[in-house]
Amino acid sequence: MTMKPPVAFRLLVASALALATLSACTAPAQRSNTGAAAVKASVGAVRTMADFDAVYIAALATSTAAATDSSRVPAARRALDTLHAQWPTQERALRDAWGTPAPPNWIAAVGTAGARIAAAVKAGTRPDWHAVHEELEEVRVGLREARVALGMDYFVDRLTAYHAPMEELALAGTQWKPGDLTPQRRAELQRAWRQCLALWDGIERFPFDPAAYGLDPARSAQLRAALAQERQALQALGAAMAGSDDAALLRAAAGVKPPFARAFTAFARSDP
Repeated sequence: MTMKPPVAFRLLVASALALATLSACTAPAQRSNTGAAAVKASVGAVRTMADFDAVYIAALATSTAAATDSSRVPAARRALDTLHAQWPTQERALRDAWGTPAPPNWIAAVGTAGARIAAAVKAGTRPDWHAVHEELEEVRVGLREARVALGMDYFVDRLTAYHAPMEELALAGTQWKPGDLTPQRRAELQRAWRQCLALWDGIERFPFDPAAYGLDPARSAQLRAALAQERQALQALGAAMAGSDDAALLRAAAGVKPPFARAFTAFARSDP
């Protein structure tokens, strides 16, 4: 998974949404774009959204791999084809998740998701797997924004909020050299790390029920292990920041991404 440029605007939006999510650590948020009370979702709304994510995240993750590794193209093709084939059914289920009439912002978000998926499928025919991934990235962002506005605290959305500052750390760890770590850049990394810590606290405190999200035992185990490993990676980064070894700091920054990716892809129906 990659952050889509331009970075500045996307990070500002992601940070604002992340702070909104953080304020609801144990209960659904009561907020909307208009200040109205949260709209109540149906009993099966979480499972409906998780069933879509099971197909969608597999396509998102495999498109990332296919962009840099040709051996992963067949898996990416299968995942994208599955997403394309199932979208009409998934679209109807998502639209109905909030009951009738569905909130206008949710209908708009689902419509936009469909357009992004169609654009991703078109990019896959070229094939341009980087473009596929970039189109699919916007699906999770748009649906998350709609859910937050409606007051729904959906666990995968917390991971999406965490992705932005985590990716800032990971990109620095993989793209910067020790000599690039000026005091200003160190301060930037420390801010991103503190934001990650705060958001990760909220993720760990979430009353998560694997059955509600349709996770089988294997994916539940993957998620539990990845959550623990991400906490360890954040702690290792904090220790490196307290030291003076710039190379070690960058290695630790790069180390926050792999366990996060395993946590996120635990919600995919097949191993990407």
